[in-house]
Formats: sequence, C-alpha cells, structure tokens
Amino acid sequence: MNLDPRIKPREESNVLDRRQVALGSVACVAAASVIGSRGFANSPLKVRPEVGSPDGENMLRLYRKAVALMKDETKFPRHDPRSWKFQANIHWVHPEDRSEQAQNAIFSTTGLSPEQAAIVIEHRDLALGAAASKRAWSTCQHDDAVEYFFVAWHRLYLWHFEKIVASIVGEDFSLPYWDYGRQDRPYGRALPPAFREVIDGSQANNHLWYEFRDPSLNKADATAAQLEDQDVDASIAFQAEGMYPANVGRGFNRLLNNQPHGQIHGRIGIVGGSDPGMRSVPTAGRDPIFWIHHCNIDRLWEIWRRTPKGAEDERTFAERYRSTLFVFADAQGKRVTVSADRSFDLQFLGYEYGDLPVVIASDTHSRLVAGQAINIASNRESGTPATVVGEGASITLSVTGGAAAAFANTASKPTVARLELDGVRASDQPEDIFVVTIIVPTSQATPERFTVGRFNLFGGQIGAATNGASFLFDATPALSAIEKLDDDGKFEVEIKPLRQKTSVPVSIGAVRILAAR
Repeated sequence: MNLDPRIKPREESNVLDRRQVALGSVACVAAASVIGSRGFANSPLKVRPEVGSPDGENMLRLYRKAVALMKDETKFPRHDPRSWKFQANIHWVHPEDRSEQAQNAIFSTTGLSPEQAAIVIEHRDLALGAAASKRAWSTCQHDDAVEYFFVAWHRLYLWHFEKIVASIVGEDFSLPYWDYGRQDRPYGRALPPAFREVIDGSQANNHLWYEFRDPSLNKADATAAQLEDQDVDASIAFQAEGMYPANVGRGFNRLLNNQPHGQIHGRIGIVGGSDPGMRSVPTAGRDPIFWIHHCNIDRLWEIWRRTPKGAEDERTFAERYRSTLFVFADAQGKRVTVSADRSFDLQFLGYEYGDLPVVIASDTHSRLVAGQAINIASNRESGTPATVVGEGASITLSVTGGAAAAFANTASKPTVARLELDGVRASDQPEDIFVVTIIVPTSQATPERFTVGRFNLFGGQIGAATNGASFLFDATPALSAIEKLDDDGKFEVEIKPLRQKTSVPVSIGAVRILAAR
C-alpha cells in the first residue's frame, strides 16, 4: 500500500485481551470505557435475530437506515472509519482504492484546518499503518490456504461494525443473520426481500440492494432464483475432527470457510460484470448482504463451539489466539486493537443467538478416517495435477485393487463414501463456482450421473504457496454404480463452471473416493 510519508509508526493503543478482565473490576471498567460497557459479566446479552423474524425485520429497517447514512459522504467522508467504503476496505481494499492516487484523494488534507487535517491523517494511519500489525485495511484472514483466524477475525469485524451501526442510528441494534438453510419462509431460500425490493419505483432507491449480484437472485419479484442445497449445506464442516486437526484443511475452520461460506459468496456474486461483488474478497464487503451472510457463519461457529468436539479442542489453540492482535475502528471511528481470543467470549461481546440447535453430526467422517477407510478409486496413476479451465474438465479415476475385495466381503462392504479433491488452487479468482459430478459407465448407452456438490475458490487458496484447499463431498449415492465396474474399471469426475466458461486455470492435485462400512 502507498503510505503518506508524514505518517509515523505509533504504539498499539486501546489493546484489549482476555487477561485484562482477569485483573479485576478496575481493568474491566477501563476496557469498557474504550469498547463500551455492554457485554461484561452480568450485563444483558443482545439476541441477534434471524432476518425473517419480526425482530429481524425491524433490525433490517435500522440497518437500511445506517447503510444510507454510511454511504452519504457529506455525513461520513471516505476517510471516516465509519463510512461504508472504509468499513468494506477493512475486509480487503477494493480495486478502485488501491492506487496511490486514489488513496491520496481519500485522505486529502487540502483546504483543511490543522485540526481537521490531523483527524484525516489519523484515519489514514488507521487504514494504512506503516506496519501490517498497525493497519486495519485488507486484514481479513483470507491470505493463505489455512486462513487460521477466519472465524475469529470475522466475528470481531462484525462486532465492531454492529456497534458503529447502533451509534449511527441512535438505537439498540443487533445484526440479524440470514439462515439460508431454512425453506419455511414465503420466499424460501431466495435473497431476503429487503435486499432486492423496489422502493419509490426503483431497486436503486433501496440501500440494501446491490447492483453487482447474480441477476437471477437479485430480482425484486417472486421469480427470483433460490439457493440450492449444494450452496447452503454445512454438514461437512460439522463432521470435522476439530477446529485445527493435523490436516488443517480438514478442520472445521477451513471446511466452514469452504461451505457454505465461500459457496454463498460465489453464488451471489456476479459473473462477467465490471465488479464481481460478493464473488471476490476485495469487493465483497460493499454488498450489504455480506454482513448478514457472515452473521450466519458466526452463528454456525457458535453452534460448533457448543458441540463436544468444539468445546474440547478450543483449549489447544487458545494461547495462539491470545497472542494475536487485530485492528478495527470503534463506534466513534477510533483505532482499537483486540486480541483474537476475545472471539471466544460472547459474554464480553454482549450478544447471543436465540436459535442454536443441537447438532447431531453424521458419523460418516469418523468412519472414513485414515486406517478405516478404503481408497476405492483415484487419479493417482496419472501423477500430475488435473487442470480445469474453460467449460470444465473430466478427470479419470481408476478403481483400486482393493475395491473389489471390499465390495465382495459382506461383513465389510462399504456403505458410505466420500469424494475428496485435494491440492486445489488457482493463480487468480476464477470467474465462477464449480459443479462436481461423478459419471459412471453402465451396460446401457447412457452413463449414470451423480451430482455430489459444488466448490468455490474464494480467498486463501488463490495463489497460495501451500498445499492448496481440500473439498469433500458425499459420494454414497454413487457407490452401487462403482461396485458394478470391473476391477480395473474407470469412470469420470466432471468439474464444470456453473454459469460460464472460466479463463483462470484451476489445478487439482489429487482426486479420490474413500469408502467405509
């Protein structure tokens, strides 16, 4: 980033971490004067509502009001940390704001009094601080394939944003979440009507509407497209062994990031437009649906945290969270630095969710762990990664030598299967999300097709120098068809873009199907 030479590095200020609370009431009071008193022990917790509930609809009314004000540059100039685009740039800097010329315009002090100029320089320092640990812009945790602090950073980001909204509208405000897993509302799994409805004759007058969305989803009427099961399903994440197991790509943090988090981003974003909107990390934060989507991701994390696995393994990474700091803006637009472990403490943050269902996760994953699962098919014999580009590709899998014996043994015959894509990466953001289909030849002219899911490349696996991302799909429906193949039989895994050809090659290191009793 281009920095103003007048900006000098400054010491971290307003640092808050869990250890301050342990010091007693004096430290709590001091911290509360910075962050606000709400959320400490014995304070009532706000309940974040679902968007379709009466409380949720009321919060959307306040949200729309806040967005309109935050976008109004006469009230909140671009340099103000409470402005809409400044907040979006905390997630990642939008391409139009990356150049030195653009940043100089945002943080210009021309014609300002010394006092006004000092405020602008302070805001620039907050946005573009000389050290990565001192800046707020472009700090979302999508910078590698692990994305270790993905859920923690976004929780704290939403929390500060929520406080800014409450301050701007001057009323109690709780960020509502969009539970896209539900189908029992009049609009089903379509975008909530508040985000696409016509106001005063035009969608453009609706401050929750955003131009750069998939047009089929963004229609104002009942013909708007619905999200599908393959977009919203979070079940794979809840089968994880822990938050960060030895293979972190198979942990809850990473799997939730993939699905439904990244999938919703990819499905809502526009394909072929001048701005990809939700489909790309640097542009996603400008869409008002971003915050409602991430509120649901935060809720899913909280559900995980209350499972036995989630509660048990949290202590294993608590210290790393305590030693990691993030920079945000508070309700007054002032710098605040917060430790990642604050994300563990909803009592401190001062909110809760009214709907945290008990998750009874499928035991499919535990039956497919190494040592118990049988690799029944893979593309390993090719020895080179597969490449998906243009209209897609078909990857040939060969049935392994042990598959026939496994199917023939009544006592151990597989009943569940999972398709695994490993080492998935791309050099840039592909233009679409991808549909994955297993195609098995039969004695008939037409092969059997099993569409097992979709995947996206949103975030850290773009240009990653690591082993890339992993994507897991339930392949159980294809088991009986695979069983009928010869010992050396072959079949295809087809990977195609959902909406249009892609120009960015996607590399897939390994494709396999594991099966277990």
